[in-house]
Amino acid sequence: MLDAAQKLGIDVPVLCYLKGCRPSTSCLCCVMKISGLNRLVPSCATVAVEGMEIESETDEVRDARRTALELLLSDHVGDCFGPCNLSCPARMDIPLMLRQIEGQRLEEAVVTVKREIALPAILGR
Repeated sequence: MLDAAQKLGIDVPVLCYLKGCRPSTSCLCCVMKISGLNRLVPSCATVAVEGMEIESETDEVRDARRTALELLLSDHVGDCFGPCNLSCPARMDIPLMLRQIEGQRLEEAVVTVKREIALPAILGR
């Protein structure tokens, strides 16, 4: 649905979507409502079909997106996987490394990188 909406010029907010990767539906910022269904669906992982009518800019959809964003920005750490984790071929714990760097724990960040990546000075770039 996301691709179809974008082709029609409908702007849909996305955070966890990364073109070329499987949808993770972890952020739920792209939810839409399909007319006739009694629930919201993530547009990044829902296949559009001919004749489908979607609601993208209703109060219900906006409220759900706002709630999803508020939850994402609330005080939580590491309970979801972002595109960086999902697309990293070494499956390195990138959020952990970023938290370590942010906390000025650079030696710990280096250990995190070296634990997952062979030849980190080359592949880590």
